Amino acid sequence: MGAKSIQGPGASAAMLAALALLGPAARADEPPATPDDRPWLVAGQVTAVGLALPPLHSPYRNPEISFGPGPRVSWSTVATLYAGARPWPGATAVVEPEWADGTGLPNVSGVSGYPDANIIRVSKVGRAPYVARAYVQQDFALGDAGEASAPETPEDPFAPDGPWALRRPRPASRLTLTVGKVSTPDFFDAASASADPRHRFMNWVVMTNGAWDYAADTRGYTWGAFAVLATPRFAVRAGFALMPTEPNGIELDWDLSRSRSEMLEGQVPWSIAGAEGSARLLGYLNTSRAARYEDALAAAPPGAPPALAPSRVAGATKRGLALLVEQEAGPARVFLRGSWNDGATETFAFTDVDRAASAGAVVGVPGVAGSRDAVGAAVEVGGLSPAHARYLATGGTSFQLGDGALRRAAETIVEAFWLVRVGAAVELTLDAQEIWNPGMNADRGPATVIGLRVHAHR
Repeated sequence: MGAKSIQGPGASAAMLAALALLGPAARADEPPATPDDRPWLVAGQVTAVGLALPPLHSPYRNPEISFGPGPRVSWSTVATLYAGARPWPGATAVVEPEWADGTGLPNVSGVSGYPDANIIRVSKVGRAPYVARAYVQQDFALGDAGEASAPETPEDPFAPDGPWALRRPRPASRLTLTVGKVSTPDFFDAASASADPRHRFMNWVVMTNGAWDYAADTRGYTWGAFAVLATPRFAVRAGFALMPTEPNGIELDWDLSRSRSEMLEGQVPWSIAGAEGSARLLGYLNTSRAARYEDALAAAPPGAPPALAPSRVAGATKRGLALLVEQEAGPARVFLRGSWNDGATETFAFTDVDRAASAGAVVGVPGVAGSRDAVGAAVEVGGLSPAHARYLATGGTSFQLGDGALRRAAETIVEAFWLVRVGAAVELTLDAQEIWNPGMNADRGPATVIGLRVHAHR
């Protein structure tokens, strides 16, 4: 979001052009950037996405919640600035102002795997600029002072758990403490092949594990504290973060005694014939003022649809697990995900999925001007718990789903993209998604979504 005079696709094109003219950036096929002694870094990026939804079969016509029936078009634009400094050895202080705008299909609802992860539900919260991330981070070197080596990517300055901090390699063995405003997927369930919707897959549930109801406000950010113990042999990540005061809310609840998200993840890397891989297992426990589906069903008057709001109680919990496996295979990076939550308590922050599995791969290919383009393909299958399905089938609604009826079926998504680098700092991506049973409802779909993404960074 931003100044009210900067709106619409024309402004998006102007911002993209401005970033492209800021100066050269490292080409993807060049070696990692040489560390330097500058105690500061300023960077910027802008991503614009356009989606087209042809007509699809759907007996539902609620424009506020149903997906389809089409035809519809949507767009989103997100511009982020990064300002970081090293105030003392091993420390990084970062602030990232952001502006976002967009229109959804039809209102960023009616489907669990929404096809544009460039935004969450930003069209509902105005066009004012906001602070996306603001955090202080401290590295403590452990044992051998060797440096982590990894090629720099366009997103490295914007993600606090990357291998670089202000273009300087970080210790290979370290304890890192981070306090401030971040996105929890910055730290957890972070797949190099799929966790970056501005350069990789665009669908929500391909970007991250669908059944992880990760703590976030409407825009996808939260305040929290995180600790990472990283070594060449293993990594452990732990943290807690604020939950919103209401489902999909923009306001966060600062009373940790009644509302919080607690996360713990372990990671084990390996190498097979020189090909690197790793496995991550994440466990989480969310506490919030939420409703149980069974309580909402029991409280509904005879003949009336159930509602979640009257049944919300303080201290309700949702727990879940998420697995991520990645493996290099020649020029490809392959990933496999699986996630589960108890499905008893309403979804509060991310999307309506209680069980999910996904797999995919990204392959770097020779591109224009000797750079590395990329192609990727993935499939995801999501489902609901029995209680969640009964709630929707009897007419209940949530912030994400609710047609008034439900013929339960697994929502299945296939996505493929082709990314082309244009010069040093601009990328164009053509994306195609096919969604069977949108919103876990066999009465709707399949839906075809065609997307075009333009990204510029400096």
